[in-house]
Amino acid sequence: MILKTHILKNFLFAGTILLAVNYANAKEIEFSPALTVGTGYSDNIELDHTNEKSSAYVRVTPSVQFKKEGARVKSQLDYNVTGLFYTSESDLNDVQHRLFANVESELIKHSIFLDLNATVSQQLLDSSRNSSSDGISGSENLTETYTYGFSPYWEKKWQNFASSTLRYNYDEVIYSGSSNNGRNSGGDDSKQNRISLDVESGIAFTQYFWNFNYAYNDTSYDINRSTRTETYRAVLGYHYSRRLDFTFTTGYEDYNDGRDDGGTGWRVGFVWDPSPRNHLEVEAGHRFFGNTYLLDFTHRGRLFTWNINYNDSIVDTRSQIINNNNSQQENPDNIIVPLTNFTAQYYLSRRFSGDVSYTHKKSTVRFGVFNERRYFTDSDKKDETDTGVNLSWDLNVGRRTNMTTRVSWDKLEDLQINNTQDRREFSWSLSRTLTPTMTGFLTISHRENDADVHFDEYTENSISLNVTKTF
Repeated sequence: MILKTHILKNFLFAGTILLAVNYANAKEIEFSPALTVGTGYSDNIELDHTNEKSSAYVRVTPSVQFKKEGARVKSQLDYNVTGLFYTSESDLNDVQHRLFANVESELIKHSIFLDLNATVSQQLLDSSRNSSSDGISGSENLTETYTYGFSPYWEKKWQNFASSTLRYNYDEVIYSGSSNNGRNSGGDDSKQNRISLDVESGIAFTQYFWNFNYAYNDTSYDINRSTRTETYRAVLGYHYSRRLDFTFTTGYEDYNDGRDDGGTGWRVGFVWDPSPRNHLEVEAGHRFFGNTYLLDFTHRGRLFTWNINYNDSIVDTRSQIINNNNSQQENPDNIIVPLTNFTAQYYLSRRFSGDVSYTHKKSTVRFGVFNERRYFTDSDKKDETDTGVNLSWDLNVGRRTNMTTRVSWDKLEDLQINNTQDRREFSWSLSRTLTPTMTGFLTISHRENDADVHFDEYTENSISLNVTKTF
């Protein structure tokens, strides 16, 4: 662990130097430092069932954002560090780091490229244990998670016939901290090598289009056995009109995590874009695990916006962390994204989500639902189902004041430990622009959790007041 942390620090240092060189040659640099200070109170700061402890706390969060887009280099660095100081429970005092750093560079024009990235985030040790999305209450169920990687790739255009991308990617995921009450040993450090090749049709193909993809992943873990995946995919498409395409996809996939799962598969579907405000993509077919479907629908009207999605995918914990962190446009301030429990095994995720928003004058109402079933390959007893709904109302109260009210409910069924949890949360927040560079936030929330395992049950009421100053 010491060696890996040393490697990570060296990588971050090298990335920082590269960013600094890029900025030094720039005429215009986006540089945005900020400071958030606040205080709050919780009547159950550890989210405990039998031993509820109340505590006030003080939060201090300095942050900085850099951004630069040049002709050959695009770079971004968002970093914040949060110090939490509890008045009654000083053993909970903590420092939490969050980082998103990314450099995209063009080494040889239109040919050789290099991407660098590094992240630091807070992850739940156990998704079934008590926790809050801000990392303040129930913070003992968090572990600081580091990722970094580099990816050189070669792009080639074969006149008007085709274009190709050959990419190599290396990344590591490193965890720190330990679990609460010894119920989970935390994450398993890992490193991955990935090679991929993409070839797609060029403008010489007008009525038809095609694509071929090959990918090979090799992941080694410190504790669990290594995993390996290999996939081939070919797509043949037909342009029926400017707004409607038909597609046929076939391929082979192999997932090896101690068990071999895989086989050939196929899908047929269409993509319909009747207007810039409407999109519909539908696919159906068969993969090694059974029938598979995909749905992606978006409609943006004058008052209503609809989004409906369904997808079947094979994933694991580390890929979720890598994808979630690297897809951020900027590092969020104190947001904990729940994932499934740490596992090196692949599992099938069948996820549906839908939301609709209504905007009228100064008010926006959003309603969303989701359902995800996770099928683990080693035993049906480890299946999980996560279902939830949420409702929010944003209101522009005045020229400088906004109000947000949010209600959510989700139900997590974990067959591995025979535990079903019903989680409910209500929050009300008010933000006001105090000066052009200073904003205040007041938040009141109520959380409660009912569970089959009694020590996972809790109720919490909290209030917080924060002020953010930008420089």
